[in-house]
Amino acid sequence: MVGADLIVPQHSGKRCREPHLHLAIATYALLLAAATFTINIGHPQNRLIAFLRFIQMEPAHILQYATLFVIGLLVGPRRWLETTPIRRGLTWPAVGGELGILM
Repeated sequence: MVGADLIVPQHSGKRCREPHLHLAIATYALLLAAATFTINIGHPQNRLIAFLRFIQMEPAHILQYATLFVIGLLVGPRRWLETTPIRRGLTWPAVGGELGILM
């Protein structure tokens, strides 16, 4: 896949192919939550803006969409979905479910 190599170069080292640890995932989630909260102060949810004068966007979610798109570009070539241990993969839905119940 030549096109994918231009976006995300293939590395032969094992270190870049390993899925991220719990600390990296938690740090990303906390930073994204803080940034989303900050954006929501100036642009509340359900308030759309005209991006390029014809695309209706909600500023509160632009950062989430952009960062998750970039993460998707990183996950595919590195095969993190196939190489993530089952226990780590089941931990985060459980954390999300518990936080959802507490909210």
